[in-house]
Amino acid sequence: MIVVMPHYSIRSLVSWTFPTFLGLALPAQQLPLPGLLISQQSRTAFSIQGAGARAEGIGGAFTAVADDATAVSFNPAGLGQLLQPEVSLVGMSYRRELDNRNFISNDQAKPLHLSDSLARDQRTLPTFASASVPTKFLGKNLVFQLSWQRLFDLGQDTTQNIQETDPGGTFPTKYLAQYIQQKGQMDVWSAAVAYDFSPRFLVGVSFNVWRGAWNFQSNNDESLLPLPNTDKEFAQIQEDVKLRGSNWNIGVLWRSEKLNVGAVYRGAFAAHFDSRMATQSNVEGNKLPAQFTASHQLHWPETYGAGLAFRPQQQWLLALDWTRTRWSQAAFMPKGGSLDNLNFFDLQEATKTPDAETLRFGMEYLVFAGNSIVPLRVGLFKEPQPTADPASGEGRVLRGYTLGIGWKVRSLSVDVAYKFSQGSRRASQFIEADEIATNIGFPTSRGQENIHDHRIFLSFNFRFGNEGANRLLRWFFVQGN
Repeated sequence: MIVVMPHYSIRSLVSWTFPTFLGLALPAQQLPLPGLLISQQSRTAFSIQGAGARAEGIGGAFTAVADDATAVSFNPAGLGQLLQPEVSLVGMSYRRELDNRNFISNDQAKPLHLSDSLARDQRTLPTFASASVPTKFLGKNLVFQLSWQRLFDLGQDTTQNIQETDPGGTFPTKYLAQYIQQKGQMDVWSAAVAYDFSPRFLVGVSFNVWRGAWNFQSNNDESLLPLPNTDKEFAQIQEDVKLRGSNWNIGVLWRSEKLNVGAVYRGAFAAHFDSRMATQSNVEGNKLPAQFTASHQLHWPETYGAGLAFRPQQQWLLALDWTRTRWSQAAFMPKGGSLDNLNFFDLQEATKTPDAETLRFGMEYLVFAGNSIVPLRVGLFKEPQPTADPASGEGRVLRGYTLGIGWKVRSLSVDVAYKFSQGSRRASQFIEADEIATNIGFPTSRGQENIHDHRIFLSFNFRFGNEGANRLLRWFFVQGN
Protein backbone atom coordinates (compact mmCIF):
# COMPACT_ATOMS: atom_id res chain seq x y z
CA MET A 1 0.00 0.00 0.00
CA ILE A 2 1.42 3.35 -1.02
CA VAL A 3 0.08 6.76 -0.11
CA VAL A 4 1.39 10.01 -1.57
CA MET A 5 0.63 13.43 -0.09
CA PRO A 6 1.56 16.76 -1.65
CA HIS A 7 3.13 19.72 0.29
CA TYR A 8 2.86 20.65 0.29
CA SER A 9 2.70 18.11 1.88
CA ILE A 10 2.79 18.99 6.86
CA ARG A 11 2.48 18.94 3.91
CA SER A 12 -0.89 15.16 5.42
CA LEU A 13 -3.46 16.26 7.93
CA VAL A 14 -6.46 14.38 6.69
CA SER A 15 -5.21 10.87 7.30
CA TRP A 16 -4.24 11.83 10.83
CA THR A 17 -7.89 12.20 11.66
CA PHE A 18 -8.55 8.53 10.99
CA PRO A 19 -6.56 7.31 14.01
CA THR A 20 -7.46 10.39 15.98
CA PHE A 21 -11.20 10.15 16.00
CA LEU A 22 -11.32 6.40 15.84
CA GLY A 23 -9.41 6.61 19.10
CA LEU A 24 -12.27 8.55 20.65
CA ALA A 25 -14.54 5.58 20.13
CA LEU A 26 -12.16 2.95 21.47
CA PRO A 27 -10.16 2.46 24.67
CA ALA A 28 -6.65 3.86 24.50
CA GLN A 29 -5.07 0.42 24.29
CA GLN A 30 -7.20 -0.32 21.20
CA LEU A 31 -6.29 2.76 19.17
CA PRO A 32 -6.26 1.90 15.44
CA LEU A 33 -2.57 1.60 14.73
CA PRO A 34 -3.09 0.51 11.09
CA GLY A 35 -4.81 3.83 10.46
CA LEU A 36 -2.00 5.64 12.22
CA LEU A 37 0.57 4.02 9.98
CA ILE A 38 -1.42 4.95 6.90
CA SER A 39 -1.25 8.56 8.09
CA GLN A 40 2.51 8.33 8.60
CA GLN A 41 2.95 7.03 5.07
CA SER A 42 0.88 9.98 3.84
CA ARG A 43 2.92 12.61 5.67
CA THR A 44 5.76 12.71 3.15
CA ALA A 45 6.36 16.48 3.37
CA PHE A 46 5.22 18.61 6.28
CA SER A 47 7.22 21.75 6.95
CA ILE A 48 6.15 25.12 8.31
CA GLN A 49 7.74 27.56 5.85
CA GLY A 50 7.08 30.63 3.78
CA ALA A 51 6.14 31.19 0.15
CA GLY A 52 7.90 32.84 -2.77
CA ALA A 53 10.11 31.93 -5.72
CA ARG A 54 12.92 34.26 -4.69
CA ALA A 55 13.13 32.67 -1.23
CA GLU A 56 12.89 29.16 -2.66
CA GLY A 57 15.70 29.93 -5.09
CA ILE A 58 18.09 30.45 -2.16
CA GLY A 59 16.94 27.29 -0.40
CA GLY A 60 14.26 29.02 1.68
CA ALA A 61 16.89 30.92 3.72
CA PHE A 62 14.90 34.16 3.85
CA THR A 63 14.47 35.06 7.54
CA ALA A 64 17.26 37.67 7.49
CA VAL A 65 16.56 38.80 3.89
CA ALA A 66 12.74 39.20 3.87
CA ASP A 67 12.74 42.21 1.54
CA ASP A 68 9.64 41.58 -0.57
CA ALA A 69 5.93 41.08 0.10
CA THR A 70 6.35 37.37 0.90
CA ALA A 71 8.30 38.41 4.02
CA VAL A 72 5.18 37.97 6.16
CA SER A 73 5.42 34.20 5.67
CA PHE A 74 9.08 34.14 6.79
CA ASN A 75 9.69 37.15 9.06
CA PRO A 76 7.05 39.89 9.29
CA ALA A 77 9.68 42.43 10.35
CA GLY A 78 11.02 42.36 6.80
CA LEU A 79 7.87 44.12 5.58
CA GLY A 80 9.32 47.27 7.10
CA GLN A 81 11.78 47.36 4.19
CA LEU A 82 9.03 47.95 1.61
CA LEU A 83 9.07 51.57 0.45
CA GLN A 84 6.29 51.42 -2.15
CA PRO A 85 2.84 49.80 -2.26
CA GLU A 86 3.24 46.28 -3.57
CA VAL A 87 1.08 43.37 -4.65
CA SER A 88 2.41 39.84 -4.88
CA LEU A 89 1.21 36.56 -6.42
CA VAL A 90 2.88 33.14 -6.10
CA GLY A 91 2.04 29.82 -7.74
CA MET A 92 3.51 26.33 -7.55
CA SER A 93 3.52 23.17 -9.66
CA TYR A 94 4.73 19.91 -8.16
CA ARG A 95 5.28 16.25 -8.95
CA ARG A 96 5.87 13.78 -6.15
CA GLU A 97 6.98 10.16 -6.30
CA LEU A 98 6.91 7.61 -3.50
CA ASP A 99 8.80 4.44 -4.35
CA ASN A 100 8.58 1.38 -2.07
CA ARG A 101 11.09 -1.38 -2.77
CA ASN A 102 12.02 -4.79 -1.37
CA PHE A 103 9.09 -4.95 1.06
CA ILE A 104 8.49 -8.26 2.81
CA SER A 105 5.29 -9.20 4.63
CA ASN A 106 5.49 -11.26 7.81
CA ASP A 107 1.81 -11.91 8.52
CA GLN A 108 1.98 -15.56 7.41
CA ALA A 109 3.99 -18.57 8.60
CA LYS A 110 6.86 -17.51 6.32
CA PRO A 111 7.99 -14.17 4.83
CA LEU A 112 6.20 -13.18 1.62
CA HIS A 113 7.54 -10.78 -1.01
CA LEU A 114 5.68 -7.69 -2.17
CA SER A 115 6.10 -6.28 -5.65
CA ASP A 116 7.80 -2.88 -5.88
CA SER A 117 5.43 0.02 -6.40
CA LEU A 118 5.69 3.64 -7.48
CA ALA A 119 3.03 6.26 -6.76
CA ARG A 120 2.95 9.67 -8.44
CA ASP A 121 0.95 12.77 -7.69
CA GLN A 122 1.08 16.16 -9.39
CA ARG A 123 -0.79 19.45 -9.29
CA THR A 124 -0.56 23.18 -10.11
CA LEU A 125 -2.09 25.75 -7.76
CA PRO A 126 -1.80 29.28 -6.33
CA THR A 127 -0.02 29.48 -2.97
CA PHE A 128 0.24 33.14 -1.92
CA ALA A 129 -1.27 36.58 -2.55
CA SER A 130 -0.77 39.87 -0.74
CA ALA A 131 -1.23 43.62 -0.83
CA SER A 132 1.18 45.88 1.10
CA VAL A 133 0.95 49.62 1.78
CA PRO A 134 3.80 51.63 3.37
CA THR A 135 3.29 55.01 5.02
CA LYS A 136 5.12 57.24 7.52
CA PHE A 137 4.64 57.44 11.27
CA LEU A 138 6.86 59.76 13.34
CA GLY A 139 9.10 59.98 10.32
CA LYS A 140 9.65 56.21 10.18
CA ASN A 141 8.46 53.60 7.69
CA LEU A 142 5.22 51.87 8.73
CA VAL A 143 3.91 49.06 6.51
CA PHE A 144 0.50 47.36 6.55
CA GLN A 145 -0.23 44.13 4.71
CA LEU A 146 -3.08 41.68 4.10
CA SER A 147 -2.13 38.25 2.76
CA TRP A 148 -3.33 34.73 2.08
CA GLN A 149 -1.15 31.62 2.00
CA ARG A 150 -2.05 28.04 1.09
CA LEU A 151 0.23 26.54 3.70
CA PHE A 152 -0.67 22.92 2.94
CA ASP A 153 -2.35 21.59 -0.18
CA LEU A 154 -4.11 18.34 0.68
CA GLY A 155 -5.20 17.27 -2.79
CA GLN A 156 -4.37 13.70 -3.76
CA ASP A 157 -5.58 11.07 -6.21
CA THR A 158 -3.55 7.84 -6.35
CA THR A 159 -4.14 4.17 -7.16
CA GLN A 160 -1.74 1.35 -6.35
CA ASN A 161 -1.76 -2.36 -7.23
CA ILE A 162 0.62 -4.77 -5.47
CA GLN A 163 1.16 -8.53 -5.57
CA GLU A 164 2.14 -10.56 -2.51
CA THR A 165 4.02 -13.71 -3.56
CA ASP A 166 5.73 -16.70 -1.96
CA PRO A 167 9.03 -17.57 -3.74
CA GLY A 168 8.73 -21.11 -2.35
CA GLY A 169 5.26 -21.60 -3.79
CA THR A 170 3.60 -22.63 -0.51
CA PHE A 171 1.14 -19.73 -0.47
CA PRO A 172 -0.83 -18.53 -3.50
CA THR A 173 -0.33 -15.04 -4.89
CA LYS A 174 -2.48 -12.38 -3.23
CA TYR A 175 -3.54 -9.21 -5.04
CA LEU A 176 -3.69 -5.95 -3.09
CA ALA A 177 -5.01 -2.54 -4.19
CA GLN A 178 -5.42 0.84 -2.60
CA TYR A 179 -7.19 3.94 -3.87
CA ILE A 180 -6.80 7.30 -2.10
CA GLN A 181 -8.69 10.47 -3.01
CA GLN A 182 -8.51 13.67 -1.04
CA LYS A 183 -9.59 17.24 -1.69
CA GLY A 184 -8.98 20.35 0.39
CA GLN A 185 -6.31 22.56 1.88
CA MET A 186 -5.05 24.44 4.92
CA ASP A 187 -5.06 28.22 4.44
CA VAL A 188 -3.62 31.02 6.56
CA TRP A 189 -5.05 34.54 6.32
CA SER A 190 -2.80 37.22 7.83
CA ALA A 191 -2.96 40.89 8.77
CA ALA A 192 0.53 42.26 9.44
CA VAL A 193 2.23 45.50 10.40
CA ALA A 194 5.96 46.31 10.46
CA TYR A 195 7.87 49.37 11.66
CA ASP A 196 11.48 50.47 11.31
CA PHE A 197 12.31 51.83 14.73
CA SER A 198 15.73 52.83 13.39
CA PRO A 199 17.69 52.37 10.16
CA ARG A 200 19.15 49.25 11.79
CA PHE A 201 16.25 47.69 13.67
CA LEU A 202 12.81 46.59 12.40
CA VAL A 203 9.93 44.80 14.15
CA GLY A 204 6.87 43.15 12.63
CA VAL A 205 3.84 41.22 13.87
CA SER A 206 1.08 39.32 12.11
CA PHE A 207 -2.26 37.98 13.29
CA ASN A 208 -3.02 34.73 11.48
CA VAL A 209 -6.34 32.96 11.00
CA TRP A 210 -6.00 29.26 10.15
CA ARG A 211 -8.78 27.62 8.14
CA GLY A 212 -8.69 24.03 6.97
CA ALA A 213 -11.35 21.93 5.23
CA TRP A 214 -10.87 18.66 3.39
CA ASN A 215 -12.46 15.30 2.71
CA PHE A 216 -10.71 11.97 2.52
CA GLN A 217 -11.66 8.63 0.95
CA SER A 218 -9.66 5.40 0.88
CA ASN A 219 -10.47 1.94 -0.47
CA ASN A 220 -8.25 -1.02 0.42
CA ASP A 221 -8.90 -4.34 -1.35
CA GLU A 222 -7.30 -7.78 -1.23
CA SER A 223 -8.10 -10.98 -3.12
CA LEU A 224 -6.69 -14.26 -4.37
CA LEU A 225 -7.96 -13.25 -7.83
CA PRO A 226 -6.69 -10.37 -9.93
CA LEU A 227 -8.42 -7.10 -8.99
CA PRO A 228 -10.94 -5.64 -9.58
CA ASN A 229 -13.42 -8.37 -8.77
CA THR A 230 -16.37 -9.01 -6.45
CA ASP A 231 -14.66 -11.83 -4.54
CA LYS A 232 -12.51 -9.60 -2.32
CA GLU A 233 -12.08 -8.31 1.19
CA PHE A 234 -12.24 -4.55 1.52
CA ALA A 235 -11.99 -1.72 4.03
CA GLN A 236 -13.34 1.73 3.11
CA ILE A 237 -12.96 4.97 5.04
CA GLN A 238 -14.56 8.33 4.34
CA GLU A 239 -14.04 11.43 6.45
CA ASP A 240 -14.83 15.16 6.37
CA VAL A 241 -12.64 17.40 8.49
CA LYS A 242 -12.52 21.05 9.52
CA LEU A 243 -9.83 22.86 11.48
CA ARG A 244 -10.05 26.39 12.91
CA GLY A 245 -7.56 28.42 14.91
CA SER A 246 -5.57 31.63 15.15
CA ASN A 247 -2.16 32.74 16.38
CA TRP A 248 0.38 35.57 16.40
CA ASN A 249 3.78 35.72 14.74
CA ILE A 250 6.47 38.22 15.70
CA GLY A 251 9.74 38.93 13.92
CA VAL A 252 12.75 41.18 14.35
CA LEU A 253 15.40 42.21 11.86
CA TRP A 254 18.72 43.95 12.42
CA ARG A 255 20.43 45.13 9.27
CA SER A 256 23.65 46.78 8.19
CA GLU A 257 25.53 47.36 4.96
CA LYS A 258 27.08 43.88 5.01
CA LEU A 259 25.19 41.76 7.54
CA ASN A 260 21.53 41.14 8.44
CA VAL A 261 20.32 39.14 11.45
CA GLY A 262 16.69 38.03 11.70
CA ALA A 263 14.54 36.02 14.12
CA VAL A 264 10.91 34.90 14.09
CA TYR A 265 8.52 33.29 16.55
CA ARG A 266 5.29 31.61 15.40
CA GLY A 267 3.04 31.15 18.39
CA ALA A 268 1.35 27.96 19.55
CA PHE A 269 -2.45 27.81 19.61
CA ALA A 270 -5.40 25.55 20.35
CA ALA A 271 -7.08 24.41 17.14
CA HIS A 272 -10.73 23.35 16.95
CA PHE A 273 -10.71 20.03 15.11
CA ASP A 274 -14.00 18.55 13.89
CA SER A 275 -14.40 15.22 12.10
CA ARG A 276 -17.22 13.13 10.66
CA MET A 277 -16.25 9.59 9.67
CA ALA A 278 -17.97 6.62 8.00
CA THR A 279 -16.49 3.18 7.29
CA GLN A 280 -17.47 -0.05 5.58
CA SER A 281 -15.77 -3.45 5.54
CA ASN A 282 -16.67 -7.08 4.88
CA VAL A 283 -13.62 -8.37 6.78
CA GLU A 284 -14.45 -10.95 9.43
CA GLY A 285 -13.84 -9.45 12.87
CA ASN A 286 -14.06 -5.87 11.59
CA LYS A 287 -13.52 -3.36 14.43
CA LEU A 288 -14.06 -0.14 12.50
CA PRO A 289 -17.05 1.89 13.76
CA ALA A 290 -19.64 2.35 11.00
CA GLN A 291 -20.04 6.07 11.80
CA PHE A 292 -18.45 8.49 14.20
CA THR A 293 -18.58 12.25 14.73
CA ALA A 294 -16.32 14.06 17.17
CA SER A 295 -14.78 17.40 18.11
CA HIS A 296 -11.58 17.97 19.98
CA GLN A 297 -8.98 20.64 20.72
CA LEU A 298 -5.50 20.11 19.38
CA HIS A 299 -2.46 21.95 20.70
CA TRP A 300 -0.63 23.23 17.62
CA PRO A 301 3.03 23.75 18.63
CA GLU A 302 5.24 26.79 18.30
CA THR A 303 7.90 27.35 15.66
CA TYR A 304 10.90 29.62 16.06
CA GLY A 305 13.88 30.37 13.89
CA ALA A 306 16.81 32.64 13.13
CA GLY A 307 18.74 33.63 10.05
CA LEU A 308 21.87 35.40 8.82
CA ALA A 309 22.35 37.20 5.53
CA PHE A 310 25.79 38.42 4.44
CA ARG A 311 26.53 40.58 1.41
CA PRO A 312 30.32 40.67 0.86
CA GLN A 313 29.82 42.68 -2.35
CA GLN A 314 26.90 44.43 -4.01
CA GLN A 315 26.31 41.50 -6.37
CA TRP A 316 26.63 38.69 -3.82
CA LEU A 317 24.26 37.49 -1.10
CA LEU A 318 24.82 34.53 1.24
CA ALA A 319 21.97 33.43 3.55
CA LEU A 320 21.59 30.81 6.30
CA ASP A 321 18.42 29.83 8.20
CA TRP A 322 17.62 27.57 11.14
CA THR A 323 14.10 26.77 12.38
CA ARG A 324 12.65 24.42 14.96
CA THR A 325 9.05 23.18 15.23
CA ARG A 326 8.15 21.39 18.45
CA TRP A 327 6.09 18.58 16.96
CA SER A 328 6.63 16.50 20.12
CA GLN A 329 4.19 18.92 21.80
CA ALA A 330 1.45 18.51 19.19
CA ALA A 331 -1.03 16.81 21.51
CA PHE A 332 -4.73 16.56 22.20
CA MET A 333 -5.75 18.67 25.15
CA PRO A 334 -7.38 17.06 28.22
CA LYS A 335 -11.08 16.42 27.73
CA GLY A 336 -11.72 13.34 29.83
CA GLY A 337 -11.32 10.95 26.88
CA SER A 338 -8.91 8.33 25.57
CA LEU A 339 -6.92 10.90 23.57
CA ASP A 340 -6.05 13.18 26.48
CA ASN A 341 -2.39 14.28 26.26
CA LEU A 342 -1.63 11.87 23.41
CA ASN A 343 0.66 13.13 20.68
CA PHE A 344 -1.05 13.93 17.40
CA PHE A 345 1.36 11.86 15.30
CA ASP A 346 1.90 8.58 17.18
CA LEU A 347 -0.95 8.64 19.76
CA GLN A 348 1.51 8.06 22.60
CA GLU A 349 1.79 10.11 25.77
CA ALA A 350 5.51 9.27 25.92
CA THR A 351 5.83 10.26 22.29
CA LYS A 352 8.65 9.36 19.93
CA THR A 353 7.67 12.11 17.49
CA PRO A 354 10.79 14.19 16.88
CA ASP A 355 10.96 17.96 16.85
CA ALA A 356 11.94 19.19 13.39
CA GLU A 357 15.09 21.30 13.05
CA THR A 358 15.39 22.64 9.52
CA LEU A 359 18.58 24.02 7.95
CA ARG A 360 18.64 26.14 4.79
CA PHE A 361 21.49 27.81 2.91
CA GLY A 362 21.46 29.84 -0.26
CA MET A 363 23.40 32.22 -2.52
CA GLU A 364 22.30 34.94 -4.92
CA TYR A 365 24.36 36.72 -7.58
CA LEU A 366 23.05 39.82 -9.38
CA VAL A 367 23.72 40.37 -13.06
CA PHE A 368 23.13 43.97 -14.18
CA ALA A 369 21.89 44.26 -17.76
CA GLY A 370 21.00 47.82 -18.72
CA ASN A 371 17.89 48.84 -16.78
CA SER A 372 17.25 45.25 -15.69
CA ILE A 373 18.63 43.07 -12.92
CA VAL A 374 18.87 39.29 -13.39
CA PRO A 375 19.43 37.42 -10.10
CA LEU A 376 20.94 33.92 -10.23
CA ARG A 377 20.26 31.71 -7.20
CA VAL A 378 21.16 28.35 -5.69
CA GLY A 379 20.37 26.72 -2.34
CA LEU A 380 20.62 23.62 -0.15
CA PHE A 381 18.29 22.44 2.60
CA LYS A 382 17.49 19.73 5.13
CA GLU A 383 13.85 19.24 6.21
CA PRO A 384 13.10 16.60 8.88
CA GLN A 385 9.48 15.47 9.08
CA PRO A 386 7.42 14.73 12.24
CA THR A 387 7.41 10.97 11.70
CA ALA A 388 9.22 8.09 13.39
CA ASP A 389 8.62 4.67 11.89
CA PRO A 390 7.18 2.33 14.55
CA ALA A 391 9.35 -0.60 13.45
CA SER A 392 12.72 0.89 12.43
CA GLY A 393 12.51 4.06 14.51
CA GLU A 394 13.81 6.06 11.53
CA GLY A 395 12.29 9.44 10.76
CA ARG A 396 11.72 11.01 7.36
CA VAL A 397 14.36 13.55 6.43
CA LEU A 398 14.16 15.34 3.09
CA ARG A 399 17.33 16.84 1.62
CA GLY A 400 17.78 18.65 -1.63
CA TYR A 401 18.78 21.67 -3.64
CA THR A 402 17.15 24.65 -5.32
CA LEU A 403 17.90 26.70 -8.43
CA GLY A 404 16.41 30.08 -9.26
CA ILE A 405 16.49 33.02 -11.62
CA GLY A 406 14.71 36.36 -11.66
CA TRP A 407 14.12 39.46 -13.73
CA LYS A 408 13.59 42.90 -12.25
CA VAL A 409 12.83 45.98 -14.32
CA ARG A 410 11.30 49.19 -13.01
CA SER A 411 8.28 48.24 -10.88
CA LEU A 412 8.01 44.57 -11.85
CA SER A 413 9.87 41.56 -10.49
CA VAL A 414 9.40 38.03 -11.82
CA ASP A 415 11.09 35.07 -10.15
CA VAL A 416 11.23 31.36 -10.96
CA ALA A 417 12.66 28.58 -8.79
CA TYR A 418 13.07 24.81 -9.01
CA LYS A 419 13.24 22.68 -5.87
CA PHE A 420 14.27 19.03 -5.72
CA SER A 421 14.07 17.01 -2.52
CA GLN A 422 14.54 13.36 -1.71
CA GLY A 423 14.56 11.05 1.29
CA SER A 424 15.12 7.37 2.02
CA ARG A 425 14.59 5.21 5.09
CA ARG A 426 13.71 1.73 6.33
CA ALA A 427 9.94 1.74 6.78
CA SER A 428 6.98 -0.42 7.72
CA GLN A 429 3.39 -0.29 6.51
CA PHE A 430 -0.01 -1.94 6.71
CA ILE A 431 -1.01 -3.06 3.23
CA GLU A 432 -3.95 -5.46 3.63
CA ALA A 433 -7.62 -4.70 4.23
CA ASP A 434 -7.92 -7.21 7.08
CA GLU A 435 -5.01 -5.59 8.94
CA ILE A 436 -6.69 -2.20 8.72
CA ALA A 437 -10.16 -3.44 9.66
CA THR A 438 -9.21 -5.77 12.53
CA ASN A 439 -6.56 -3.53 14.09
CA ILE A 440 -3.90 -6.16 14.65
CA GLY A 441 -1.74 -3.47 16.25
CA PHE A 442 1.61 -3.86 14.51
CA PRO A 443 2.94 -3.45 10.93
CA THR A 444 3.71 -6.70 9.14
CA SER A 445 5.33 -5.31 5.99
CA ARG A 446 8.83 -3.76 5.99
CA GLY A 447 11.19 -2.51 3.33
CA GLN A 448 12.84 0.56 1.78
CA GLU A 449 10.95 3.82 1.20
CA ASN A 450 12.24 6.41 -1.28
CA ILE A 451 10.74 9.85 -1.88
CA HIS A 452 11.46 12.22 -4.79
CA ASP A 453 9.78 15.59 -5.00
CA HIS A 454 10.00 18.18 -7.81
CA ARG A 455 8.55 21.70 -7.50
CA ILE A 456 8.51 24.80 -9.66
CA PHE A 457 7.61 28.19 -8.15
CA LEU A 458 6.63 31.37 -9.98
CA SER A 459 6.28 34.77 -8.30
CA PHE A 460 5.14 38.20 -9.49
CA ASN A 461 5.75 41.37 -7.45
CA PHE A 462 4.49 44.72 -8.72
CA ARG A 463 5.21 48.05 -7.04
CA PHE A 464 3.31 51.27 -7.72
CA GLY A 465 3.36 54.91 -6.58
CA ASN A 466 2.87 56.01 -2.97
CA GLU A 467 0.59 59.01 -3.49
CA GLY A 468 -2.70 57.19 -4.01
CA ALA A 469 -2.06 54.80 -1.12
CA ASN A 470 -1.10 57.64 1.23
CA ARG A 471 -4.25 59.56 0.31
CA LEU A 472 -6.37 56.52 1.14
CA LEU A 473 -4.65 55.97 4.50
CA ARG A 474 -4.99 59.64 5.46
CA TRP A 475 -8.71 59.50 4.68
CA PHE A 476 -9.21 56.26 6.59
CA PHE A 477 -7.13 56.98 9.72
CA VAL A 478 -6.92 60.79 9.95
CA GLN A 479 -9.50 62.83 8.06
CA GLY A 480 -12.45 60.49 8.25
CA ASN A 481 -14.21 62.29 5.42
